[in-house]
Amino acid sequence: MSLPLTPKIFLAGLILVFALFLLIFSFQPASAAGPITLDGNFFDWQGQTHITDPPGDANNDKTDIVQFAFATNPNDETAYFMAERLKGGSTEVIYYLYLDTDNDGIFSEANDRRIEIIYHPENNNSDVTVILYSGTGAELGVIASGANWGESREEGGEQVEWKVPFAALGIEPYQPIQMKLESRQGNHASDTTSVVQWSPADLLGVGLLAVILIGMSGWMAARRRQMA
Repeated sequence: MSLPLTPKIFLAGLILVFALFLLIFSFQPASAAGPITLDGNFFDWQGQTHITDPPGDANNDKTDIVQFAFATNPNDETAYFMAERLKGGSTEVIYYLYLDTDNDGIFSEANDRRIEIIYHPENNNSDVTVILYSGTGAELGVIASGANWGESREEGGEQVEWKVPFAALGIEPYQPIQMKLESRQGNHASDTTSVVQWSPADLLGVGLLAVILIGMSGWMAARRRQMA
């Protein structure tokens, strides 16, 4: 039995449609500067989700992580990351990004991922290599080689950014994962961030909201005609 469209229900429907309309045309990621572009410039990371790591807890300043940020772009099934260290210059640094893809607190299973980031600042640009491994250490492929995704020596050599497609990580949008970033000194860890949980995807996209809005508007118009 269908619910009769009373004036109160009709008014509630109008309010819902209006709210969805406002959400579609006014929604912006909270205080973020804009979509992430891997170009060695870091203004687009302003306002993105991040964690900080206290300075002075690494073996040396060149491997001392102070910030780890992560983001996605609309309609782009790619995870973007950024790391910042206390001091850089021309010194190369290697990071390991561990991802627990099934969110069980274990980072060393075959379905988990380890991303190795080799960042070498040069005089006027940078050289960044990104290699993907399984949680058990099997190499799965090279994501990038010789990419200019970091600050140059002249710019400080402190920040680097990179990306990995969801498919390479073996995850789906909205899938909760756990992550931690580690800097390396030789064969040993120098600094490690706290574990952070993340579901790498935006909220409802504009396209889906538009479908909901159009469907709701059509249903209400049809019910209104039935009342006339």
